[in-house]
Amino acid sequence: MDGSFTVPKDDIKIEYEIRYFQSIRKQPGVVLCHPDPRLGGSFNNHIVSAIAHELAGKGYFTLKFNFRGVGKSEGSFAEGKGEQRDIKAALEKLRSFKEVDSENIYLAGYSFGSAMAFEVAIQDQKLKAYAGIGYPNDYFKHKASEQKHGKLPVLMVGGLKDPWCKIHPLGAAMKKGGFDIRTIAVAETDHFFTDRKSLDRAVSGVVEFFEAVRKGGP
Repeated sequence: MDGSFTVPKDDIKIEYEIRYFQSIRKQPGVVLCHPDPRLGGSFNNHIVSAIAHELAGKGYFTLKFNFRGVGKSEGSFAEGKGEQRDIKAALEKLRSFKEVDSENIYLAGYSFGSAMAFEVAIQDQKLKAYAGIGYPNDYFKHKASEQKHGKLPVLMVGGLKDPWCKIHPLGAAMKKGGFDIRTIAVAETDHFFTDRKSLDRAVSGVVEFFEAVRKGGP
């Protein structure tokens, strides 16, 4: 099912797609953020779509959207600040669905989308957890003291051959900065997770992490 929501400050409409299974109970919700729109990123990205599919199968209500200027989304690239407003509006839209448990919300992203999502996550006190895949190291310039959330559970997933997301230094920097960080290093893959085995490892890592948080861990 698809539709659009409005980003209030910019008065633009953003295209989204939801995936979920009917349930008599309210479901945890997840917003998923795609890679850099300047490089052709969209909500049809294979990693974003695979995570949405697997989480929906586990009983999550998933919402993926196109950043401004992509697909049917209005507007144009806004140097990251506008894209962060897109994410905030997506979270509000997700929380508005009657099927969603608005107190049980998660946020994830891939590449550029993971970096933009992290900026939003550390300011959102209601999020349960955040997961990033292929987070580019150059974006990380934070300390845990900047968080409004407090101890937000964070997962970072990276390929050991990724030239932009160097997962071990990233994890060390986040740990040093005081973040509640877990990492998954996927062998024999780069930034794009094009082979089935590495894609499955990345996706299952995100799903297992969110499931552990939902059940009271990790």
